[in-house]
Amino acid sequence: MKNYFTAISCLLISFYTFSQDFQGEAVYMSKTKFQFDFGNRKIPEDAKKRMQERMDKAMQKTFVLNFNKVASIYEEEVTLESQDKGGRGAMFASIFGGPSIGKTYKNVSTKESKRAVEFFGKNFLVEDPLKPFAWKLEKETKKIGKYTCFKATTSVDKKENPFAKSKDSLETQTLVTVWYSPEIPVSMGPDKYWGLPGLILSVNAGDTQVICTKVVLNLKEKKELKAPKKGKKVTEEEFDEIVEEKTIEMRERFKKGRQGGGGNRPKQ
Repeated sequence: MKNYFTAISCLLISFYTFSQDFQGEAVYMSKTKFQFDFGNRKIPEDAKKRMQERMDKAMQKTFVLNFNKVASIYEEEVTLESQDKGGRGAMFASIFGGPSIGKTYKNVSTKESKRAVEFFGKNFLVEDPLKPFAWKLEKETKKIGKYTCFKATTSVDKKENPFAKSKDSLETQTLVTVWYSPEIPVSMGPDKYWGLPGLILSVNAGDTQVICTKVVLNLKEKKELKAPKKGKKVTEEEFDEIVEEKTIEMRERFKKGRQGGGGNRPKQ
């Protein structure tokens, strides 16, 4: 244990070696498990398989985290492949998987957290103080790419889990396991996760796994890390209520369409 904390202390010294204009970029792959409940409906097995495959594909996303020593922006990477994930897979993901993460801004100095997200054609600006996580530092280590990472865990309730695929399907508490690297000494991570002495490179939160696939440090072309401003201002709790109400409505429409045999897409 003594050697563990000594290693951490030595690595933290590099916090003060970064230049003032230091900036980095990390790319993450996110995968969320979702199993369709077909009930007693008589659906051919090949049709069930196609629906599940479409959902699995729609629930796989790539995100980019741009960060400096105090601020970061986390958002989905828009590519031709991600744009091709439209259709029924994307529709199912929006109904059963909740809204997209949008653009999430964190500032560990001012303790700001702001998220710009579009949900069913409306723009929202979700604002709340940056909430700390009660991390438990573990002794286990492993390599992710070329970086030595340490394990940390915490428990969050369903409203504090930013990777929840649906708020009403979670247990009261979710165990979150992350791996962070003090070799990249910034207190940042994907989505809302932060507060460790190193960049978080992996997150396992319930049914969602997030893994860093690429890190670029000391970017030559710096990006502005400014908080988003557009959208209707709401708190996280208020936004959760909006999402829950709309999601229940859309699920009911979807189920009625399936039971009616028409397979119609739900109206917005």
